Amino acid sequence: YTHDSTLRPALERIWHNIVDTKMHITGGLGAVHGIEGFGPEYDLPNKGAFNETCAAVGNVFFNHRMFLMEKDAKYMDVAEVALLNNVLAGVNLEGNKFFYINPLEADGLTPFNHGMPGRSPWFGTACCPSNLARLIPQVPGMTYATTHNEIYCSFYAGSTTTLNLESGKVDLKQITDYPFGETIKWEVTPEMDGQTFSMNLRIPTWSGNQFVPGELYYYIDEAISAKKESGDWIIKVNGTKTKVDLVKGFAKINRKWKKGDVVELYLPMPLQFSKSIDEVAENRGLVSLTRGPLVYAAEGVDNNNILPNVFLSDLPETYKISTFSEGVLNGIPKVEIPALEKTSVGSKEIDLVLLPYLAWNNRGDG
Repeated sequence: YTHDSTLRPALERIWHNIVDTKMHITGGLGAVHGIEGFGPEYDLPNKGAFNETCAAVGNVFFNHRMFLMEKDAKYMDVAEVALLNNVLAGVNLEGNKFFYINPLEADGLTPFNHGMPGRSPWFGTACCPSNLARLIPQVPGMTYATTHNEIYCSFYAGSTTTLNLESGKVDLKQITDYPFGETIKWEVTPEMDGQTFSMNLRIPTWSGNQFVPGELYYYIDEAISAKKESGDWIIKVNGTKTKVDLVKGFAKINRKWKKGDVVELYLPMPLQFSKSIDEVAENRGLVSLTRGPLVYAAEGVDNNNILPNVFLSDLPETYKISTFSEGVLNGIPKVEIPALEKTSVGSKEIDLVLLPYLAWNNRGDG
């Protein structure tokens, strides 16, 4: 806003301090209770996390503005993880109950959410519901950004829009089930055939060797075989596979466009397993499961309430993806992986069911 370029190094240092030392894998910020703010570096508790919904909303806004300044996809990668995990978890699927606080572990009994062991219909300090209500309507405006002759596709969501470039207007229809589906398709309709401009498609950090930018989290090497089996990302223009340059995390398609052109981006979404760097003491011996841009969570309601006794001895080589077919979770994906349950007579093989973190605590506290 001030066009004061001397502030940019400070902004970059703040960003790196967040993503390298102080951000939960859900994009949650401000881990420490009491101060509602950042604690020491690598202090990232799970059950005791604060991660106020407002802070995740701020994480989206901050990274969107950094992207507009730098044209670098890494900022939208952080914004996406914060939006689709911590922010969306802040409101239930019916839209009438909220989280002020977003932990990564809960027991259904401990009142962590301003006196509640789960979501609350309201708060005495009602900043989080109102912050959600101001962010969600702004998300369409974050889906694209333009320069004189470039279109940046920064968020993926089924949508239609008209963008104004120097060469003329461009109508875009985006067709996708993202973040659940792996394919994003655009129907491109320029104002005039022969319009020259570039479409820049964001290739997310999660499609590489880590889930989110920064130094805190990395995919476990053995799990990357799943990614190799599903292949790498692919871009097609009018059905033909196209080689593109990758510039600051964006795949650049520069050409003369005509009405009826179709662009397709395929982003494979194998189940991935992440670990934290060793400095995060709370996460030693723990793994996080993600698929695409979504963190996955296990709930007692799907797993006979045995979760405190569940563990993985090895990374599973197989997993099953399906969708919930009834109730409030209808249409939301779930993952089943082989795991082990500790019992009084040894370990028992089970199928562990997980759902996106954004959808937890929609069927009661647990």
